[in-house]
Amino acid sequence: MIAFSCSNRILHKTVLLLALIAAYVQATPIGLSPNATAVCASTCNWNDTLIWSTGTVPGVGDDVTIQNTDTTVTLVIDVPISISSFTVSQSNKQASNIKIVSGGSLTISGTSTLGYTTVMTIESGASFTVSGQITNRGLVTVQGNFSALASATPSLDIDTQNGQISTTQVYATVTLDGGYLIAPGGVHVSSTANLLGDGHIIGNVASTGTISMGTSSSVGTLYITGQLVLSTTTTSVGDSKLKVKVASATSFDHIIISDVFVQDGDLIVTPLNNYEPLAHTQFIFANHSSQRGGFDTTRGSGFQGVFNNKWTSAVDQQYTFVIYDSASTVAISVFLVVVCAFLTL
Repeated sequence: MIAFSCSNRILHKTVLLLALIAAYVQATPIGLSPNATAVCASTCNWNDTLIWSTGTVPGVGDDVTIQNTDTTVTLVIDVPISISSFTVSQSNKQASNIKIVSGGSLTISGTSTLGYTTVMTIESGASFTVSGQITNRGLVTVQGNFSALASATPSLDIDTQNGQISTTQVYATVTLDGGYLIAPGGVHVSSTANLLGDGHIIGNVASTGTISMGTSSSVGTLYITGQLVLSTTTTSVGDSKLKVKVASATSFDHIIISDVFVQDGDLIVTPLNNYEPLAHTQFIFANHSSQRGGFDTTRGSGFQGVFNNKWTSAVDQQYTFVIYDSASTVAISVFLVVVCAFLTL
């Protein structure tokens, strides 16, 4: 009888334990961790358990949110990380710096939204990969590899929504700094958003915003394996803008497009280092397979002389703008007048 009673007690406890386990499994699906929120006070490492609301470092299956704070923070990723979704909150506070350094990677199986206080840097030797669609309202600099792999259009939306970091107005921007942006569903640059820098884009690009090569003080080359479609808008923001800088007759921005180049909006030409081109100087800045449309306006910005310009016809899949009048022309004319006057004395 005693043995039987002991067995009953063991059986009862076993049944109770199994019931508790079943209830826990039903409440917490296997393989899915709770959503993780990070609050970083200054500079933090992703692998620091103390910054996460769950008390553990998030991984596969986790939905991760980075909260903004009243001070600028930096979150460093220096190892391979895989999660389900990634959101940087859009509260109107200080910047959230996300640094993916060499050897580090952030792979997201779902979607991602980078709020307007996001400042993300993907360093050389690092990667940021998103399988779902991604919306960027912050500032992203690509020195390594940025892959937006969603087949839906667009893979990457550089959105127009803007916010403030302190008193500095910030708009959505992706800057290529020698890196690669892979977007099979294409890249959309919204009005007031920016696509800047030097590097390679694999995928079609559609823009009602601003595209500019190089940096503010140097010329550069942007390669697009796909189409570039520039469009006008019906909003007060204005038309798409393609900005080209010229440093000399042989040094200026280039854009290389493997497919069709559809022009619309404004072409804005800006000199560097006070360069003033001679009249009739030609700048072949675009190479493409074919061309459609035309720019609404083509104008100079920062030239001392009159910038009268004219588009030539597309020849050999190249596009050229020509300076027809400039301060240099005026200077030459004045010099000739002086010489002629001297010779008649």
